[in-house]
Amino acid sequence: MALKDNNVASRFAELGTKPSPEADATPAALKAKLEGEIARWKPVIEGAGQYAD
Repeated sequence: MALKDNNVASRFAELGTKPSPEADATPAALKAKLEGEIARWKPVIEGAGQYAD
């Protein structure tokens, strides 16, 4: 896996970031993250009178 390569890890560190844990890098985890973000921000966006088609 590329993310376990020391060169890749070093480059991520240079950029000030780190890869997500493997448990968070699954379709189910992404779906849960997106659903959580939608639930979090939907009231704010609607409260501002905004919408997306």
